Amino acid sequence: MFAPLAYTVESAGIVINRMGRNVHVPYDDVAEVQRISRGDVGFGIRLWASGGFFGFYGSFWSRRLGRFQAYATDTRHLVLIRHVDGRKLLLSPYPEDVFVEFVQNRLAQNAS
Repeated sequence: MFAPLAYTVESAGIVINRMGRNVHVPYDDVAEVQRISRGDVGFGIRLWASGGFFGFYGSFWSRRLGRFQAYATDTRHLVLIRHVDGRKLLLSPYPEDVFVEFVQNRLAQNAS
């Protein structure tokens, strides 16, 4: 129910598609989006999360990132979204470079 199935980049924001309720991230809430590696996350501890065959989703903590939400299926393709209020969101879109470029272009359009 909570595992990410796909990511959709829409005109209003990013949608994390799940079997249950989708997660919407409006562009107005996004301060920065960047590609990161598994090493940038470091060792993570599940706070209120699941990790395994269906992906990694829920609340995690790591020494390098602090507290963050994750909706990831493949830790080889990670993207970190920093919210305006300081929250962090970890996704795994593929290809991640195209995702990051598209979101950055949308953020630039919304800023102008």
